[in-house]
Amino acid sequence: MVIFAFIGQALVGWLLADLFSGIFHWLEDRVLRTDTPILGRAVVIPNRVHHTDPLAFTYSGFVSRNEWLWVVVALVSIPLWFAGVPVALWAAMTLGGLVVNEVHRLAHRPVLAGPMVKTLQEIGIFQSPRHHTGHHRAPTDTRYCILTDWLNPALDRLGVWIGLERFLGWIHLEPNRGTA
Repeated sequence: MVIFAFIGQALVGWLLADLFSGIFHWLEDRVLRTDTPILGRAVVIPNRVHHTDPLAFTYSGFVSRNEWLWVVVALVSIPLWFAGVPVALWAAMTLGGLVVNEVHRLAHRPVLAGPMVKTLQEIGIFQSPRHHTGHHRAPTDTRYCILTDWLNPALDRLGVWIGLERFLGWIHLEPNRGTA
């Protein structure tokens, strides 16, 4: 029974990392502005370039592709560790957060993926190129989660992203939808 609890916690942690990747990606695409202090230059502008040239970020170096993300993961992960979150959940969520940009990169450049990564993409643990391509097709208001193939169908069907934008409008914070 302990092994099932461990696997369950790890799965929940992995899916939480995917959900957080989607929320942050949605913020990059639809809410944050290029003139947002610090994040504008470090995150928003490269993200906007990525949407006009999806392969651009795949050619940058490993550290430059991941450094801002690692800071965010550390800011979330360290307090969770000290709060006593179950180890399997914490480890899977942290690992998912640390590798999400590399998984995203391999969804854009599947020729770089080895056999193990391709298997993980085929079963959806890593986002597949086929699944991620849907985010880059118009309209670009779907498939924000970039770690797995599993959450996007449910979140899109439930209208989570559209609902978040309506909520912003309701509190008088109009999303810029990637135009600013």
